[in-house]
Amino acid sequence: MSEKEYRVEKDSMGEIKVPVDRHWGAQTQRAIENFTISGMTMPPEFLQALGLLKWAVSSANFDLGLLARDKSEAIGNIALKIAQGHHLEEFPVDVFQTGSATSTNMNINEVIANLASTKNLEIHPNDDVNMGQSSNDVIPTTIHIAASIAVRSNLLDELNHLQETLENKAASLADIVKTGRTHLMDAMPVTFGQELRAWANQIKAARGQFEETLPKIEQLAIGGTAVGTGVNAHPDLSQKVVALLKQKTGIEFQSAPDLFKAISSQDVALELSSNTRNLAVSLTKISNDLRWMNSGPLAGLAEISLPMLQPGSSIMP
Repeated sequence: MSEKEYRVEKDSMGEIKVPVDRHWGAQTQRAIENFTISGMTMPPEFLQALGLLKWAVSSANFDLGLLARDKSEAIGNIALKIAQGHHLEEFPVDVFQTGSATSTNMNINEVIANLASTKNLEIHPNDDVNMGQSSNDVIPTTIHIAASIAVRSNLLDELNHLQETLENKAASLADIVKTGRTHLMDAMPVTFGQELRAWANQIKAARGQFEETLPKIEQLAIGGTAVGTGVNAHPDLSQKVVALLKQKTGIEFQSAPDLFKAISSQDVALELSSNTRNLAVSLTKISNDLRWMNSGPLAGLAEISLPMLQPGSSIMP
């Protein structure tokens, strides 16, 4: 970078050059240079949830008398813009980084501090934006917030719609008999209604798994800070934050009953991941059944005819 393209930032390790048109600081720049691994950055949904969390914590720290109103409002305004999808180009750190994702936490701390500061108000990324927090509780909390919002906003209603559509189609085909098959060999007869109803119940079961996991994913680690003891955080911070998140999202977030467990394991996130895998397997099975039933039209099963959408071949258009 030429001298006109960068500014010099300082941290505990010394000076480092940062692009002049970006709002991150020294720790983010070090992470960019240290973790040139995959070129993949944190998902937008994660970053937006992280912005939402930073807003809630800054508001809670003001309510608890720890952060001045002007600083809380300045931090909160920028954090909410990030939660709404603005400034996402300011988060270039690779997804493969330090295990606690300290680099991403500092990335947002530095960006918020730089964007929120004015000549009359200096916002510090650690002392102000990260007040009462550690990457060890911020990142697990953000994973849970992002996952809950994604499932509730983008999945549950769609699964319910798919289930109802399959149930309606099953009812309309209840009396039409077809051949049942075992390993593609002819077996006893079933109706189309019975087969489609089985698909509908697969989707219903998958939706039920998500609904059982959501109350657990909505238990948050925030307030545990570095190791679960809550060191450097107000003892009421966790309850204040979850109350603000409930108010903002309408989701019944709760403080995790055991903050030590919440920051030291990702068991619940793994359970949610398993639910998505199970759903994917069910959808693949249903799709393959439809492909077999539609195979043909001359030498295949040709039990159904799916709508023709486009030519299926370049050599035989």
